[in-house]
Amino acid sequence: MAWQSCVERGCPEDKIIIIPAAVDIDQFKPGDKIPQSVLYVGRVTWQKGLLDLLYAARGQSWSLTIVGDGPSLQQAIGLKGILGLDNVSFLGPVPHDKVQSLYGQAEIFVYPSLPTLQWQEQFGVSILEAAASGCKIVLTAQNVFDWLRLGCGYMEIVNPGDYLGLRAAINALVRQA
Repeated sequence: MAWQSCVERGCPEDKIIIIPAAVDIDQFKPGDKIPQSVLYVGRVTWQKGLLDLLYAARGQSWSLTIVGDGPSLQQAIGLKGILGLDNVSFLGPVPHDKVQSLYGQAEIFVYPSLPTLQWQEQFGVSILEAAASGCKIVLTAQNVFDWLRLGCGYMEIVNPGDYLGLRAAINALVRQA
């Protein structure tokens, strides 16, 4: 998107160099994966698709761990209770140097953001950390993630706001074990 913005403003394309975010692969690396473990790391707010993720987890055999804090945390915890989600745990904020082991153990990383007219994901460094840690990845379709469409069998792209599609994508990756 930065590249597009520069081109629209008249910058010569051959002068534009995109330097992607980096991940320390000595810190973020695959560990002993826990089968059927799903991880979300990020801000806990409705725009991140957390309520959809909770609905997707309902009645499933996989476990979901949510790491982070934000304005929707209490609402999400309340919804967990209403839906009877024994397979969901909230860890709250975890220091960056401690979250590495969670990525390493997670089989699947999910980032179900809900873009709006005023907001969409800027980049998603946690997605790169999850990929470096060997996680299978589920994302919602939005422009900022187009460059991640690698065509590999370990990534699923779903429509924003479709919790049934989100559930199906997670289940498809769980079955790939």
